[in-house]
Amino acid sequence: MRDAFVRAAGVDYSVPPGYGGRRVRILLSPTEVEVFSEAELIACHARSFVPADVVLAPTHARALRLAREAKGRLCDGDVSLPEVDLGRYDELARMGA
Repeated sequence: MRDAFVRAAGVDYSVPPGYGGRRVRILLSPTEVEVFSEAELIACHARSFVPADVVLAPTHARALRLAREAKGRLCDGDVSLPEVDLGRYDELARMGA
């Protein structure tokens, strides 16, 4: 999984996990950093001027943690899905015939 960060002026800023590795547009002002995917604003941060700083929004941190945990469970085979009763499709086929 790619981490959900973009780099602007030497600082890493978080974006929602689904946008990691995607092409985005970054607008820098003296006070904030806005990140867009197409025309949608996906992240807005106070601008940092600290070299090699990492700016992480709490909502992005939580979503990233949940995504990593879900991927770990999938890789470990720790996800159980209920068994599907396919008999209902047979009944629908009989009704339509």
